[in-house]
Amino acid sequence: MFSKDFRHTYPLYGAAMSPIVYNGKLIAHVGGDGDGALIAFDLDTGAEAWRWSEDGPGYSSPVIVRVGGRDQLVTQTEQNILAVDPESGKTLWMMPFSTPYKQNSVTPVAFGDTLVFGGTRQPTFAVRVTGSTPAKLWESTDATLYMSTPVRIGQRLCGFTERTKGALFCLNPADGSVAWMSEGRMGDNALLIAAGSDMVAATSESEVIVVPASGETYSPEHVYDVADSPVWAHPALVDEGLLIKDKTALTLWGLKP
Repeated sequence: MFSKDFRHTYPLYGAAMSPIVYNGKLIAHVGGDGDGALIAFDLDTGAEAWRWSEDGPGYSSPVIVRVGGRDQLVTQTEQNILAVDPESGKTLWMMPFSTPYKQNSVTPVAFGDTLVFGGTRQPTFAVRVTGSTPAKLWESTDATLYMSTPVRIGQRLCGFTERTKGALFCLNPADGSVAWMSEGRMGDNALLIAAGSDMVAATSESEVIVVPASGETYSPEHVYDVADSPVWAHPALVDEGLLIKDKTALTLWGLKP
């Protein structure tokens, strides 16, 4: 539907992120390579409420964070990290950020006024936002990110690094120090869920791994083989268990107590 608004919407982007709903508006970043807009649509009518069009989209999804007593919508665009007022679309702050082949795909993770960002072949880093001013706190190349967005579990950031051909890790978001990391060669990607104090990871190698986040070493409680073909779709934790979509099938797996 956006091909009439933008020069290109394929093969890059179109609507490649997950939209977010805020105060009666659906907000999505749409468009194509070098030409797109972050747009808020009225949920009831579909009418456009506001439009931010200073950069093309990315694969990262927007999040709402509460900073300094006000809500901010934060996301990665094609060439930047961006924060806007979700009511008006007004730019609050922006930082240049890009990855090779325009693969900005990691959704920001918030710890209060501290935001963690990352991307392929770039350091993972944190900024603290005071009002509308971001200041970098730390950066680390020990656990760089590619497609997999980390999750917050307690006061740790747990994720899947592209280093060593794929490894799970947890780090301290206050200073970026790594609490623990698994051995490598776990695959190209992992889809992560925060489940209480555990991280549940579904890897592209068709394993589901359940590991406590709070330990001092990588000590998985369970490792399951769940498919005969690669898993690239995000799993869903439902009342009945864990839904897994591999290349050929959708399966429901019961969870052990």
